[in-house]
Amino acid sequence: MGLPEQTAMRRRLCGAAGWLLLLASLVAAVASDGPAVGAMVWLCQLGLLGLALIFLLPYRPGIVLWRWRWAGTGSRHSRE
Repeated sequence: MGLPEQTAMRRRLCGAAGWLLLLASLVAAVASDGPAVGAMVWLCQLGLLGLALIFLLPYRPGIVLWRWRWAGTGSRHSRE
């Protein structure tokens, strides 16, 4: 996709941050709606947001990858 390569340490830190954010959102959903409904709503929202990301990425990569404006343009990887 044209994104710069990340070091192994940065990949681990980003992965850990992602898991912690997912856990924090699950805890917030359970705290606001109770264990049964909160977990169900959290799973449904996670699935719908994943589908939105999957469908947006091929057609509008700029929306998903707004931070890296050159990503998705093929500037680093040519098709030659």
